[in-house]
Amino acid sequence: MKKLNMKVNVAAALLAGALFVPAAMASTTNVIDFNELTSDDTYFVDPLTSAGFTFTNNCISSSNCLGVWGKDHIAQADPGHATIFVNRGFTITSMNRTDGEAFNLISIDLADDSNTGESSTIDFTFYHNGGFTNSQSVTLDNLIGLQTFVFNEANLTSVSWQTTIGDGGYGQFDNVVVSSVPEPEIYAMLLVGLGLVGFTSRRKKV
Repeated sequence: MKKLNMKVNVAAALLAGALFVPAAMASTTNVIDFNELTSDDTYFVDPLTSAGFTFTNNCISSSNCLGVWGKDHIAQADPGHATIFVNRGFTITSMNRTDGEAFNLISIDLADDSNTGESSTIDFTFYHNGGFTNSQSVTLDNLIGLQTFVFNEANLTSVSWQTTIGDGGYGQFDNVVVSSVPEPEIYAMLLVGLGLVGFTSRRKKV
């Protein structure tokens, strides 16, 4: 009877871990669409805070480095909503979690500043927790509207990007897809689950 109870307990623990861990990790994904900033008028905002993240730009005039296109503006790459445009050419835009915690960057939507389909190159730099950095360049095709670029960069403290070729050094962005770095407790639960699997397998062999 004790062996049966033990098997039941182990099975229950494994099932709980299998259900909880993926759910906890998946539920942290978030799309920063800036739609709460939607307005009839174009206006400037820097620094910009949305969905727990802060966006800044290093232009000299700190009050109007970033702007929000009016929802019906001809340059709006997401008509009826909000996109963020860089108001000073060849400047660097950065993002980080407002609370200072690490995060994962999955993807971001980009468009040329005037939404006319001008091609440009944007250089991204990823700053990882622990001091490691890496870079990647992306190129906008000659298309009107937002284009999605997938990075899947993990455990970041911040990300910065700059239009280095074309579009006068400007650009606009939207739909930043991020996720939280899982808490250590989640990894601990996963390890416990794996340990129980190994223990159960060993018991069967014995």
